[in-house]
Amino acid sequence: MKINELVVLICLFVMGKCGTVPSYIHVCYRDDPQLSKCITNSIIALLPRLRVGIPELNVPPLEPLALPGASLDRTSGSTHFKVNLSNTLVTGASEFTILELKPKVAQNYFRFKVNHPKIYYNGDHNIDSKILFLELKGNGKYHLNITNFAYECILKGDVIAENGTKHLKFQKMEIKIGFESATILLENLFNGDPVLGKAANDAINDNIGLFFEELRPNFEQVLNSVNALVPRLKVGIPELNVPSLDPLILQGTSLDTSSGSTHLKVKLANIQVTGASDFTILEITPKVSKNYFRFKVNHPNIYVEGDYEIDSKILILELKGKGRFHLNITDFAYDSILKGEVVTENGVKHLKFEKMKMKIGFGSGNILLENLFNGDPVLGKGANDAINDNIGTFFEELRPNFEDVLSTRFTDTANKITETFEYEDLFPKSS
Repeated sequence: MKINELVVLICLFVMGKCGTVPSYIHVCYRDDPQLSKCITNSIIALLPRLRVGIPELNVPPLEPLALPGASLDRTSGSTHFKVNLSNTLVTGASEFTILELKPKVAQNYFRFKVNHPKIYYNGDHNIDSKILFLELKGNGKYHLNITNFAYECILKGDVIAENGTKHLKFQKMEIKIGFESATILLENLFNGDPVLGKAANDAINDNIGLFFEELRPNFEQVLNSVNALVPRLKVGIPELNVPSLDPLILQGTSLDTSSGSTHLKVKLANIQVTGASDFTILEITPKVSKNYFRFKVNHPNIYVEGDYEIDSKILILELKGKGRFHLNITDFAYDSILKGEVVTENGVKHLKFEKMKMKIGFGSGNILLENLFNGDPVLGKGANDAINDNIGTFFEELRPNFEDVLSTRFTDTANKITETFEYEDLFPKSS
């Protein structure tokens, strides 16, 4: 959670929409004539906790702050800019000033400006670019120091009713970032050549504003686009043939494999997933010129249920039965690659994707298989306990099947979107 998310969190406590308010958060009343000042003071009072994190609110430590990777691959005129940043750690994030805060509680509208006097980024870079006459190539560590790093954010929301309960749902966040001055050092440019490396770094720092402007729209555009799509993905986008993400209906899958003393035969059907619309994009790498997209996504909680049939033996453990299954997964994550080609159908060019390549993983999980051994409560509990004690092994056996099911579904959804548009409309050339 970044500072902008924290401001929103405090505002929601003000509105009484976040359940029980922790004792260490100073509550402000929505009719307070000095509401902005009260919220600002409440955030400042939280700073000691922010530095070390607030686990119960899912707030990670601000010192250092770990950021997801970022990539840019774009061409404009004589400039080709291709850079990948990863393993980024930020220091200085807990030192900030709220320059302006305008909460309009009645309209569910929040606007705020934040400034960090000093921000330090350290991570890994991989760059292969040409800016006018300057070529930049290399990979290694990068160090970026920014003075007066500032951003302005606007959040608008709507109160919606779900199952008789009212919730606040935000539209996409609008964000603009900027800075006063900055210096950067890219290590190991040109295979560590000290003369070329120094000359390139000097040239970048002499034109740091232009360098930053190349990167800034990429991050802002990705953030705004994703935030705009999330609420629509949850309910589906009929005009693009995109089904609802909550719940997400998946096709059945089967597994019949033997290895040594293990025989695993499982069938899953009528699979329904909830929690798919709540996600964080950890990293995204678009290479539009090559119709290549790579992204890493995390879902904090995923709930899967459906019908199962199992007849297996794992070492000395026999599993037999059929009925309902219930699977809870924490920190469900996947790393996916989509590659496509431009095809012509009826004289119109579209982007068509190959089957997505996907690797999935999770933090923790537990499963309940109902009606094992014809509903015997003792054997059923013993078997479920044994599975959950070895959930990692159980998951590894089923992982290829889940990857196949999800890859097929997500590829189908992606193609339903791209076939709706002409290629040039979906990915226009920069002017």
